[in-house]
Amino acid sequence: MKVERSGEKDVRVVKQGNIFNPEFVDKRKNARPRMSPDGYPPMVCGPMSRGGWGKLTWRKPTADKTRILHFAQFDLCQIGYELTHGFHQYSDMSYRVFSTEQTWVKERQYYLLDDEFDLDLLHDAVDMADIIVVNTDHYPPFLHRQSMQGKKMVIYHHGPPYREEYKQLNKLETSAGYGRLVSTPDLLRLDKNLTWLPCPINVREFDALYNNWNKSSHGPLQIAHSFTISGNKGTPEFANIVNKMTSDGESVKLGLIHLVNRQVSLHLLSQADVYFATYLYGPGLATIEAMTLGIPALVGCTKEELKWQMSAIGVTKVEDLPWIYVTPETTADILRELQDPKVRKHWAEKGRDYVERFHDIPVVVKRLENFFRTLEPAKGVIRVSGKQDPENSNKVIWERRLRMFGEPEVDDETVAKQVAKPSSKKSRAVRVSPKKKSGGRNGN
Repeated sequence: MKVERSGEKDVRVVKQGNIFNPEFVDKRKNARPRMSPDGYPPMVCGPMSRGGWGKLTWRKPTADKTRILHFAQFDLCQIGYELTHGFHQYSDMSYRVFSTEQTWVKERQYYLLDDEFDLDLLHDAVDMADIIVVNTDHYPPFLHRQSMQGKKMVIYHHGPPYREEYKQLNKLETSAGYGRLVSTPDLLRLDKNLTWLPCPINVREFDALYNNWNKSSHGPLQIAHSFTISGNKGTPEFANIVNKMTSDGESVKLGLIHLVNRQVSLHLLSQADVYFATYLYGPGLATIEAMTLGIPALVGCTKEELKWQMSAIGVTKVEDLPWIYVTPETTADILRELQDPKVRKHWAEKGRDYVERFHDIPVVVKRLENFFRTLEPAKGVIRVSGKQDPENSNKVIWERRLRMFGEPEVDDETVAKQVAKPSSKKSRAVRVSPKKKSGGRNGN
């Protein structure tokens, strides 16, 4: 399809979602009307006006401030949403997040792009931005059609696909001069040029919305565990341990939180005595939420991942961690110790103190501000292009390409032809699998 912009040459855009297909917008029952009832075009014309006001933004902003645009297909863990509001409150920099889809977890959205007018707003924001933050992978639709030279570029990894393809991504992102962020410390082991940005938590909102619950002194130890994919957390193994303790007459009870949205999950979590997070990777967002609520968290990971977790928060002993390091072999004994309210209070205080030092929104905003100031403008841009596999009509062949600034820009027809050919050793092209939708909350 072709997308025309006033003052720019026509370019072809590889379809990345429904909002990039004008036919879809026109056919939607709830699509915005193209004409007002009296026949006049709407005041916000966007691409319908090719003359004077061919853009949604036709004037330059007056405020002299750094402008950050955060683009996410899914705003995982609503990090972009929280950062947008956090920068509004605690920074002189301007921050806005745009997303194209929402997961079943129903994270809050700031700008959820829905039709061609929204897409025009995104392009205008890209033009004005000094810093571009891209979530998870290099799929944004604007990277190949906008002049990105002179802008700082940041990639923010949350787990997949980075864990599976980190070698190729390390090479491409370093060559392009991108700033590189990760949401969990375990990812730091995959490259030396990574910076951990803790997931932001609105501590004041948590304190206002989620009650402290009374607990019977004679009731069982209520253990909560939330998961998207049970195999990613060790859910069956943990459940078997708790079930055996129950069968042996011990006073423990497991509540599984699954397939409910974030707000319902937080309400259920707030009533737990203990939270079991995972045996893999280390703490994710749900762990941080539990500690914010004053709930001791049981967290496991490999020895290598544990080393990076400890280094990131500046502790040298496992017992100094703000969460309880757990393995399948130690689980039952730890749960027995947590029957004591004094033990739970000790870990609750440690966890809450950690959240306030690392994850509270003003702390994260300051940390990200300092990171932005260390960056230099990118040397080039990484984009993803794709075409239908000639041997399988249901399969898309995706390719990441690095275009250094100063090199001629390649149109999509040329890219599509190159995608179908085997990559040479001298090529910067990297064959990758089609993007996968994510519905997880913890970035793991």
